[in-house]
Amino acid sequence: MLAGAIQYFRYLKIGLSVVLVFIGGKMLLAPHGETHRWFQVEIQTGVSLLVVAAIIATSILLSITATRREQRAAQGRAK
Repeated sequence: MLAGAIQYFRYLKIGLSVVLVFIGGKMLLAPHGETHRWFQVEIQTGVSLLVVAAIIATSILLSITATRREQRAAQGRAK
């Protein structure tokens, strides 16, 4: 059952990699040390959670949409 469901989430790996890049960027831009530099920005936790949720939701929706579109195309060719 799980193996069949994995095919629906083909873009989830890409979404998770984008999340990791976002978190890494957030860590690099976070103010640390005593002196704040011009490039250091503090991103609020709530904003970060919304961004992460939006990225994951978008990757899941794109995956499901692409899979359904391919299944419809395959059914159209079979007829």
